Amino acid sequence: MHYFQPQEQFQHLPNDTELLGKHQVTHEPSYVDHATAEPQKKKTKFSCRFCDRIFTKVCYLNQHTNAQHNEQRRFKCTKCGKKFVSQEILDAHTEKHIRDKPYKCSICPKQYNFRADLKRHMFMHDKSNNPYICTICGKGFSRNDHFKNHCLIHERKALLKDLIV
Repeated sequence: MHYFQPQEQFQHLPNDTELLGKHQVTHEPSYVDHATAEPQKKKTKFSCRFCDRIFTKVCYLNQHTNAQHNEQRRFKCTKCGKKFVSQEILDAHTEKHIRDKPYKCSICPKQYNFRADLKRHMFMHDKSNNPYICTICGKGFSRNDHFKNHCLIHERKALLKDLIV
């Protein structure tokens, strides 16, 4: 049985450092850098074409666009800002804000209709789960996209302040 030796594969190529140098220059990063580099996650960002919100997943962008910028959703909830296609659906939604919700936060006054929503909310109170900290107000975030959207609030306030002054 013959085992392939990797160096045998390259014996027919010229041993020319100039050729190797050209190869490395034309193919950045070099093979050595590429072979030893840690794999990195592709950090694609999806921007809303109607406002300045940024999302990490296209499904979040689609959900936002349908909820906030859909012309058919003309009926807006005054409590939370959600938009609906009819007054009847808005009225049914408004009842959620009126009635007492079964899942209550033990730390702040927030209440939720679903246990999963309360569980996600509780991460906000645990500072160890908030690696993204705003240097302006100190608020912490568990998700980078939420942190970046929060930072836009400060940017808008600064722009408005500059316009007024």
